[in-house]
Amino acid sequence: MIKYTLYIVLSVLITTLVVNWTDAQGASLKQEDPYKYQICTRTADIAKQVQVIRQSTGEDYKSFEERITKMYEDVKSDQRKIWKNKVLEIGKKVYLKYDIRIPPIEVQNGFFLECGNRQTAPDRGAMF
Repeated sequence: MIKYTLYIVLSVLITTLVVNWTDAQGASLKQEDPYKYQICTRTADIAKQVQVIRQSTGEDYKSFEERITKMYEDVKSDQRKIWKNKVLEIGKKVYLKYDIRIPPIEVQNGFFLECGNRQTAPDRGAMF
């Protein structure tokens, strides 16, 4: 039951388009570069959910990678394959950069700030 719930949470997260950020940097970035804000917000939210899943399952990255790959094994859509690869890319960064005990909100904030501080906006189509 827990695995099924985690699959649903991750799937919903991947397709979520609207996120509310209230911090000053998020609001500033949203005004300056709405596209970059959208990409950074999505990336940060996925990172947060990866940490939530990681903390609830205690699994290592290899297990996470296998589970995500299995979720998408029957996918024919190129767009869904891109999503899978991005989730794995973000997941790997979470596993490498953050300890399992770090609160998910801190992971989310870290990813958002890192993305927002990049000098260049992510490529169009690079994320979802």
